[in-house]
Amino acid sequence: PKAASLLRTKGIILENGETAQLDVKDFGDDVLILALNKTVKDKLQDGFGDVPNVYTVTEFAGGNDEDIFDPYGADMETYVNFCNILEKWVRRAEDRLYAINIQ
Repeated sequence: PKAASLLRTKGIILENGETAQLDVKDFGDDVLILALNKTVKDKLQDGFGDVPNVYTVTEFAGGNDEDIFDPYGADMETYVNFCNILEKWVRRAEDRLYAINIQ
């Protein structure tokens, strides 16, 4: 509920809020997977082997591969802080994707 409420303030509406398990066919040369942190990235690589194009958000966005914390179970203030940090890195990743596509 906290995440959905915060997303609504950003204009993002989740219709059903359902998640789906990743499958090996979800990976490929034409797919970019951005993990929240190194722990998640490592789990993906351990579970699916040497799949291409799996990065942490900060790694892909040109940061120093710092981990973005997972706010699960925290208070609303922590979720807001998380959202601001994630939004900053996603914008940087977007800039990188734009730069790659115009080359």
